[in-house]
Formats: sequence, structure tokens, C-alpha cells
Amino acid sequence: MPTATDKPFPHPDSNPHTDVLIYDGHCQFCSKQVRRLANWDRRRTLSFISLHDPLVSERYADLTYEQLMEAMVLVDQKGKRYVAAAAFRY
Repeated sequence: MPTATDKPFPHPDSNPHTDVLIYDGHCQFCSKQVRRLANWDRRRTLSFISLHDPLVSERYADLTYEQLMEAMVLVDQKGKRYVAAAAFRY
């Protein structure tokens, strides 16, 4: 359950010039890791979206639900995809 100190993650619609990290927003572990990444992102180059958000299937139709449930995916500004550890390293 979110606490009063939890801020929402930057969303791609509010931050159109960022790279987008797609993660499982229903997974507590995943959300905790994304919170960590958001805190580390001092230059605000990332935005975050849960794979359960309907916008994901609209904007990233090439990524299947099964693929997204396997690992987080980062989509850079050029459209290149980074999966799992490569996304974290990026």
C-alpha cells in the first residue's frame, strides 16, 4: 500500500522527452526497484509506465504481455528496446 511519502513515478505523457521504462506495476518487488531507479535518475531522463496501463499496448504493440511479464523493458527515444539487466544498466 502506498504511503504518504510515495510520489508517483514520472509518466511518459508528462515527460515526452524521456526514455520509458515498462515494468509490472502490480509487483511489489518490481515497483520497489523502479522507485530506486527513479530516485537515482537525478537528470530526470526516465519515465515509467506499468505494463498494465492500456497505453502500453497502444504504443508498444510489438511487445507482448508475456514478454513484459518476463522482464522490464526500457524504450529509448529512438525506439530501441533494452530488456532485463540491459535495461537496468542503460
